[in-house]
Amino acid sequence: MTNAQQLANMLKENSAFDRIMQRLLAKYESYGEHKGKIQIRDATQEECDALNGFIAPKKSFRPPTVSLRIEDFEKAISETNYAPVAVKDLLEAYFHQNITTTAEQKQAARTEWNTFADRLLTRFHNTPYHEWLSALFRHKTKGYSQVFNEYHADKQAAEQLLIQVGRAVNARFDQQFDPILLAVLSADITGDSHYFDANSMPGKLLLNVIAFYAETNFFRTNAEKLRLYEFFGIETNSMMGTVAILGIRLWEQPDKEHEGFRIFAERKEPILLSDKNLRSISFAASNRKIVYAVENPSVFTALVPCVSACNCGLLCTFGQVKTVGLQLLSMLVQNGCLVYYAGDFDPEGLQIADKLIQRFGAEHIIPWRMSEKDYLGLQKNPNLISDRRLAILQTLQSDALRQTAHQLQQQKKAAYQELLIGSLMQDIREQNAIP
Repeated sequence: MTNAQQLANMLKENSAFDRIMQRLLAKYESYGEHKGKIQIRDATQEECDALNGFIAPKKSFRPPTVSLRIEDFEKAISETNYAPVAVKDLLEAYFHQNITTTAEQKQAARTEWNTFADRLLTRFHNTPYHEWLSALFRHKTKGYSQVFNEYHADKQAAEQLLIQVGRAVNARFDQQFDPILLAVLSADITGDSHYFDANSMPGKLLLNVIAFYAETNFFRTNAEKLRLYEFFGIETNSMMGTVAILGIRLWEQPDKEHEGFRIFAERKEPILLSDKNLRSISFAASNRKIVYAVENPSVFTALVPCVSACNCGLLCTFGQVKTVGLQLLSMLVQNGCLVYYAGDFDPEGLQIADKLIQRFGAEHIIPWRMSEKDYLGLQKNPNLISDRRLAILQTLQSDALRQTAHQLQQQKKAAYQELLIGSLMQDIREQNAIP
């Protein structure tokens, strides 16, 4: 046992030294040296007695205020049987910790931040993203506060965030800014079609990065944000109160097809259908009595050319199936159409499919690429699904979805249908004999 440890143990035998030692520790951590004084303005008699018995030459400390010169404390140490003992060594033995000063802590933090920056700059060297990263770390460009706050909350998450944004930015340059839906970009980069949603933290940072390349600092309004997305060739979806259709024929009366929707169907062009549009419609059908229904607009857009070639119907529900979607599906089913439905591999996506099957019957609604095998073959979102959301799966009634639900409960990770676009296209071609 060192002299410092022995002296520390002796002082610990009298709890009256606790606050005194704490003040000495705070002094050293702040200034990195033992000079000046420490003060206790509400000192107890016990604390004064402890100091009176330790300090040499003898002082007369009395409550309520104690002002102790550190050099007197050091002199008292030098006259004990444990000398020589440095005050820093005594404090480290007393508190069982390595003491670093505030300046040392700040320097260590700066070094860690610089290492963090160098690692990312090296990773993205000679890529378009390096320009923004360099401006971020050297000039605190727009987005710096987001990154800095995330870094202090979770360094690993901050690094992953910057990597994902970097991959998205470089992909846009590599693709020469060819149009792409935001959800598809998100799915391609992260496996999560919602990762770069405009209101998410990654989405906000991505907008800041795009603003840097667009050389603007102003994007407060939705219109300004849309212009930024357009600058990078990114398309967003704002059609959430309707359904989108392709190749679906609508009749106002048995002998009177709706003229406007007829033209779009014959031209094989998609169109939005609202509840108001549907009020005058009595029944609906698809040319080959096959309709492919999807949850996400990005998937709908990708499937348009393929479905147009086979002269079938295509429907996008934009997430949860609303009244207009249910009414249209009801008309299609009543007219003998077979509906293939594809949704996301998350509790809500499986729930939508299950509700449609229960409502319209398993003979009319066929889960499309929603099997256990399809789920297992996809890249998963790294974020775990909460137990609250997983509880939704316990309410499913469809036999066709139970094995998928079981795997989802086991892995607790979602997968999104944007990653299945190629397989969906292949199914359409094979089912309709399209080369």
